Amino acid sequence: MNNQDFPNNAPPNAGPPNSGDIHNTMSGNARVETQINHAVFQSDIYIQHKDDPPERKVELAEDFLDGGFPRKAEGLLGDVVRSGVRTSRIAYHYTLAILGDRTITDLSPDDVADLRLAQSVAQGFDDEWSAAVEVISNLLGCAFEQQRRDSPEQRERLAGVLDRFKGLSDERRGEVTRHLAKMLNGTVRDHVDRLVGDLIRTERIAKGRQRRARLFFHPDPTAPRQAQPYYNGRFDLRLWCLAVGGVLGFLVAVIAAFATLQAAAGVATVGFLALFVVGAGATCWFGADLLAYRGERRRHEFELGESGAVPPSRKQPEVEYGSEDFREQIDALVRYQFTRRELRRGVQRKQTDEWVTAMAGSAIALIARLIRTYGEPVERVDDEDDDSVYAGDLSDLVYRRGPDHTEEIGGNTLDWLIRWHAKRTTREWQEGTLHDFRKLRFPTVRSGLIAFAAVAVGLFGFARLVSSAQSWEPKPLTLLVLGCLALVGGLYGGVKLLGELFARRLELADMRRLHEEETKAYEEWRAVLADRPTDAEMATWLAWDKDYLKSTAMRRSNLVSSDIVGHIILVEGKANAKMGRVVYGPPRYSAYTVLIFLLTENGVRQVSVDLDFEDGAIHDENRLSFSYGSLTAVKVSEVGVQFAGERRQVLYTSRRNLSVTEATDNVVFSRALHIALRNQEDITVIVENPEGLHGTKTEDPDRLKDLALDASGVTASLHILEAIAAEGPKWVQREYERRNRRWDEWTGRSTEQRFIDTRRVRELGPGATDDPDVVDAEWTEED
Repeated sequence: MNNQDFPNNAPPNAGPPNSGDIHNTMSGNARVETQINHAVFQSDIYIQHKDDPPERKVELAEDFLDGGFPRKAEGLLGDVVRSGVRTSRIAYHYTLAILGDRTITDLSPDDVADLRLAQSVAQGFDDEWSAAVEVISNLLGCAFEQQRRDSPEQRERLAGVLDRFKGLSDERRGEVTRHLAKMLNGTVRDHVDRLVGDLIRTERIAKGRQRRARLFFHPDPTAPRQAQPYYNGRFDLRLWCLAVGGVLGFLVAVIAAFATLQAAAGVATVGFLALFVVGAGATCWFGADLLAYRGERRRHEFELGESGAVPPSRKQPEVEYGSEDFREQIDALVRYQFTRRELRRGVQRKQTDEWVTAMAGSAIALIARLIRTYGEPVERVDDEDDDSVYAGDLSDLVYRRGPDHTEEIGGNTLDWLIRWHAKRTTREWQEGTLHDFRKLRFPTVRSGLIAFAAVAVGLFGFARLVSSAQSWEPKPLTLLVLGCLALVGGLYGGVKLLGELFARRLELADMRRLHEEETKAYEEWRAVLADRPTDAEMATWLAWDKDYLKSTAMRRSNLVSSDIVGHIILVEGKANAKMGRVVYGPPRYSAYTVLIFLLTENGVRQVSVDLDFEDGAIHDENRLSFSYGSLTAVKVSEVGVQFAGERRQVLYTSRRNLSVTEATDNVVFSRALHIALRNQEDITVIVENPEGLHGTKTEDPDRLKDLALDASGVTASLHILEAIAAEGPKWVQREYERRNRRWDEWTGRSTEQRFIDTRRVRELGPGATDDPDVVDAEWTEED
């Protein structure tokens, strides 16, 4: 067996190899691999207009909140509330939006004022939404008051709040837990975690996640188009002249022969002439039919890579199809799907050679057909310096898009069709029907017999015609014979012309049948995609995953929430992961690396795990501990990332010791959060730029980059990491001071009481007892 990989970007008239291994090796251009693994599909979930009514703003804000973007939801709901539209549901979501993904130190005085406004709106109602707002307010109060003093009264109050929290619906409890993840701390968080532990484990795989999540990474499919046949209907002028000339020559010669004949021709002679004409016509018709079926067989041989097969004849126009990127995407997708079928579905190892030969030819034929059918027409030009041209990989020809071109579809929108063809070809190969075309010798046995009978009748008529005309004078006899010979020449041209016409008819019928099958498969696939999860569901599953992973990391580190000053969770799409997103939405990945930073009083516990998002599986846990003084620098910068299978290497940052050292055609430029640790391995979280992955021309690339940073957790975590890098070991003490100062501003506590409580927390740590003697002593000593 030849170890020959079938070529990239095969043009429509390129023949498949006779044999060859099918390897899943993508193009060297990393951008192509990125595009075929990413799906962008239409949705109005994040589409916003300046003149949206309040109802639309509320709907959009709830979508943003569910999608994990509380800041965007906060702005929209704030506008709605200030416009006078106030309901308990709006107040509840406004409260979650203000507090979501924030710690208390993140709240500015304006945020506190907005929070009070939301709470005041909720107080005017008596329903589940207002009850949830009251529970949120009381939970926060218990969390920060208990941090100051742990008294029996506080514990009793907390028990009552927790009872009301348990009385909320599962949906409300889940929302409160997710959005207040950074606000709740200490023993309050421990109690909440115990109450929602079962809910977390249930909800992270709820709503058919293991069945539905994979559908998010499939783009909206392109509807199938009927492929154009190889025969383009353009007849060879020489054949046309031969056929028409032969018929006209026959008619002229016969008329001239009878005109110069001195005596009557005789009934027998005329009958034999008619018999010859009928036999010639029938021969032409059935010969064309036979030729068409031979062409049909040759087309199948060509498409399956049969030895010595040549493409069906057709006149090639000065136009080719598909941009370079489109050709590369189709090539990579077909290669991948056909490779997946190797040695599957009962294919035995001893059959591998035959399998690879059949699949290589089928793959090449499919590549050519898809490029010809779905690629945008491009015209050949001579100016290779023209900026609007590109050169194909397999040819020196240069092409340019025509003036009437439309926006080219993404190759990955045809992945469903390629997958269907790969399955279909595999099934036919296993059933032994893949090579049924070899039986195409005649349309039917009956038509074959008729064809031979027609030839016999024509020859018999010609022989008897010449025999009966022997008594004629030389001139009319000569004209008659020449006319019959002219008709034979016309017969050759007619067979060729009608053969191509019939072949085109057969191929069109084949294409129509195939299009009907593809359309049926398309509708079936759309029905499957109808169950595709929303972006909000994807975000919710990921939020539950992060809660679950944080709890697991704490348990394995023998920590409880009262041991945690704060936490940071960052997510990074893995190098080999599929990506999906809705238009105007953030990227979601089929596999993540999740980094959890548990900020304790004594240092940082960092845990990283790999998460298979499609089924929620977790593996490859790694741990790292370091002191606050070890974190020396934090920044977000653009980097060049080179992919090698499941590994990726950062080739460029603004640091002096890193630079691009290799060709950048296989480099994807992305953003990265870089955490520099003293005397330890640095931590880098890559956030992929969505360049070239826009669903519409109206999408703002900068906005998409910001969404990607938000979804990864970088935006919300950056200021905490920067504070740790700047303050070092003093960060814990100053964080407690900031929290107490912010809480006092919120509750309006006096300056004197705020100073006393801050001193007590700073000296004794969280959970200090309410001891008046200690407080008085410290106050007097400080005074």
